[in-house]
Amino acid sequence: MRRDFAVDAARVNTRWCGDITYINTWEGWLYLATVLELRSRRVVGFAMADHLRTDLIADALGNAVAARDPEPGVVFDSDRGCEYTSRQYAQLAADCQVELSVGRTGQSLLIG
Repeated sequence: MRRDFAVDAARVNTRWCGDITYINTWEGWLYLATVLELRSRRVVGFAMADHLRTDLIADALGNAVAARDPEPGVVFDSDRGCEYTSRQYAQLAADCQVELSVGRTGQSLLIG
């Protein structure tokens, strides 16, 4: 099954994607989780922490939902990292009425 990355140009907040990056600082690693709105390609939510646990991406998704208040069913595309496939994250997404979509190993999220 192919994932659909088509974005309706007239509608924002229908498809989001996210990822985690890490930044080496003088005080150690800083982890940054982002939520990107695919139509505008703008960051709509983010979180930073000194750890790489599910709470990090949960905070980023929670911030995006609070900032954008999307309609139920916004699709969130991510990789298969253990944080994104955890039970805790799935429950948060369900509570926020966000549909989760994960790609196959090695599949890029930002196509086009």
